[in-house]
Amino acid sequence: MSRTGLLAVFPKVFAGKHVGHPAVQLRRVRTVELAASNIVAYADGERIGALPMTIEVVPHAVCVLA
Repeated sequence: MSRTGLLAVFPKVFAGKHVGHPAVQLRRVRTVELAASNIVAYADGERIGALPMTIEVVPHAVCVLA
């Protein structure tokens, strides 16, 4: 996706309306590998480190009480 295309779609992310865009793909996975040059990864607004990195979902790792 071009930078211009990303700028057009990005505001829709907050409302969840980006999922219908042809460049967006949703997948359920346990592990994902991210790679790019000169990019720092963030998760939930927190810096987690430079790419490349492998991220793994750990089932039942967090208990949330609401």
